[in-house]
Amino acid sequence: MTKASPILSSFNGGEYSPLMEGRTDYAKYPKGLRKAVNFLATTQGPAVRRGGMRFVSEVKNSATRPWLIKFQFNVEQSYALEFGEGYIRFYTNHGQVINGAVPYEIASPYAVADLTNTDGTLALHYAQSADVLYLFHAKYPPQKLSRLGALNWTIAPVDFKGGPFDDENLDKNLYISVATGLGSVQSNFDIFTADHVGTLLYLESKDYSAVPPWQPGKVIAATDQNPYGTLRRVDQRVYMCVTDLTNTEDLPIITGTQTLTHTSGNAWDGDGNPVASVAYKAGVEWQFMHPGYVVLKITDIINARAAHVTIQSDWDVPADVISDDIPGGTWRWAVSRWSNAKGWPDLVTFFRNRLVAARSADQAIDFSVVSDYLNFQDKEFGDVTSDMAISATVAADQEYNALAWMSSADQLLIGGAGGEFACGEQTTNDVFGPDNIKISKQSGYGSRGIDAIAAGNTILYVQKGGRQLMEMQFNIQSNNFDSDDKSVPAEHLMVGGLVQTAFQKETDSILWALRSDGALLSFAYNPKQDVYAWMPQQIGGTGVVVESILVLPAPTLDRSELWAIVRRTIGGQTRRYVEYMERPYRIGDTQASGFYVDAGLTYSGAPATTISGLNHLEGQTVDILSDGAVQPQQVVTAGAVTLHSPGSVVNVGLPCPCRLVTERLEAGATDGTAQGKTKRIMKVVFRFDNSLGGEFGPQDGPYDDLFTRSGNDPMDAPPPLLTGDTERLSFPSGYDFNGVIEYRNDQPVPVTVVAIMPQVVTQDS
Repeated sequence: MTKASPILSSFNGGEYSPLMEGRTDYAKYPKGLRKAVNFLATTQGPAVRRGGMRFVSEVKNSATRPWLIKFQFNVEQSYALEFGEGYIRFYTNHGQVINGAVPYEIASPYAVADLTNTDGTLALHYAQSADVLYLFHAKYPPQKLSRLGALNWTIAPVDFKGGPFDDENLDKNLYISVATGLGSVQSNFDIFTADHVGTLLYLESKDYSAVPPWQPGKVIAATDQNPYGTLRRVDQRVYMCVTDLTNTEDLPIITGTQTLTHTSGNAWDGDGNPVASVAYKAGVEWQFMHPGYVVLKITDIINARAAHVTIQSDWDVPADVISDDIPGGTWRWAVSRWSNAKGWPDLVTFFRNRLVAARSADQAIDFSVVSDYLNFQDKEFGDVTSDMAISATVAADQEYNALAWMSSADQLLIGGAGGEFACGEQTTNDVFGPDNIKISKQSGYGSRGIDAIAAGNTILYVQKGGRQLMEMQFNIQSNNFDSDDKSVPAEHLMVGGLVQTAFQKETDSILWALRSDGALLSFAYNPKQDVYAWMPQQIGGTGVVVESILVLPAPTLDRSELWAIVRRTIGGQTRRYVEYMERPYRIGDTQASGFYVDAGLTYSGAPATTISGLNHLEGQTVDILSDGAVQPQQVVTAGAVTLHSPGSVVNVGLPCPCRLVTERLEAGATDGTAQGKTKRIMKVVFRFDNSLGGEFGPQDGPYDDLFTRSGNDPMDAPPPLLTGDTERLSFPSGYDFNGVIEYRNDQPVPVTVVAIMPQVVTQDS
């Protein structure tokens, strides 16, 4: 028989899978837990009970599932946006934005059924620039949500210009022309449908030979000739001479020596002075006409071969594109890559001061012009420069795999169903641009359509099956980005797959993950301290399903906090509430301020016995903490509860008990391991920080109470919080093979478990 007194000094291994129960050789085994419900792992080691969920408002229509979208101008100005059936509502500073006496809302184009993908993930992707949020969805034109004021928000389709376009037509039998009135186009084949309304159309001169090239010192007007109206081109740019002068001399008028480069207005190619015995005048004035192409926008469909258009370009339509003949005009044309006819981009981010849009279905990625987010022209007056728009395709070993996410870092990282990619310069000797781009495969794990999260120097993304959280970081040795599965020890918590994630940077670094069944998970993430800890969070109530999550800075700016839409059954009816998670108790707080109830509210004022305003919890049994003391549970009736004694600070809400169960103790035996041998925990000491109450025992009981009021405590005040060690407590259990310890607490009070120190006897036989 071996007697040992180990210490469980850290719980930041998180809750472990049953598959880990034999891994006593695993370095983090002593830090792991069999169960860790409603606790948060900390970098320092203790397990801290999570704060409660504070009620903000019911959603507009509890019959349908809305989503929360984050809008953050800066840490001081942030919003949670409720996207439902054709509307958006707004939340900020822990409350709903109200206009007069009603919630402020605006209309949106999105049907609520289109907001959720078949795998349960959010179908809407977004990226923000200052007061503008760009919203992308595969079924809708990209939208621009703008904050003009606290009660002045607008949403409208994004008005892209210059592209992007599909590949240029190469069939010389398919013509499109602009009618002479410039208000319509026609073709010699069926092309236009109603879904082309709003689409851009690119038309280019089919043959430049009709306009002679500009050359210096060439005759442009002989005797008795006027050069006005003469056309010349430089590359594709076409200019018209606007010098209106009839040559009455024997010497000609010739072009100057300054090559034409202007792209608007007029410019001279010389000084227009005579050259003795050579020219009457050398140099004329030229007006820029067009760069050889024009971009049009389709405004209405006349029939399958004709459509009304407006001119989007700031120059004239090339003359050889204008024709009333059919066929006429040009066979060099292209149609916008994005439209109702072809589909819309559904992924968006920013990279190198460009807006990046991707249509995941066909792996196409487009980069805007630098610093001009809505401009996707791939050339400027015929010239391709490094700041022009870029079009690229992600190819995954010749496989067809949809894209899932994009994340901007030193390179643009891209997740797809078939693998992960990095996009950057082909060569570092030149800037990133149309002629200097490279997309290379980094790994082949595959990704789910959940926006990746940048966490310090790493990227966290969900693997395509939804059951693995992958950590991507750059590997110097292999010179590429590698990924590692961070859900291995807690694979049992991933059953059903993850559908949404959100990252909380402070005060603790936590990735929040939402599972397809509505379960909420926390993942303490601090790679520099080797902390990776999953713990499940059970939100209080009946029929609870968490449906959407995000993280916003708290109004106090000292932390970030989780916001959620929580679905419950209240009085037999489905209710959906917007709530946010309060922080756990910390040094300096009053005992009365501890908030450990869900869908809860706080009364603060003169001592009161009746607490009202609880209509959202009608008929529910609620926990009550009044001035730091736990009062008996009550049932909410007519939106109120009656306290047993008056309280000035009263927290009321649904119970959310916490539970912690250790892994099987491994304290050794005389002949080796303690595993597989009967053992008995004789005594146990708990070390707490600012904690109260609870009970302990073997897993699933029987249990003994902790922290009964001592004779020295005043009877007219709540029991004080304990910081330090309990007495050596007899453990309420005999011999068994497990050797596990459970602590649980079903009262709405703070709990921080710092360490557990058992005394265990292990039989050698």
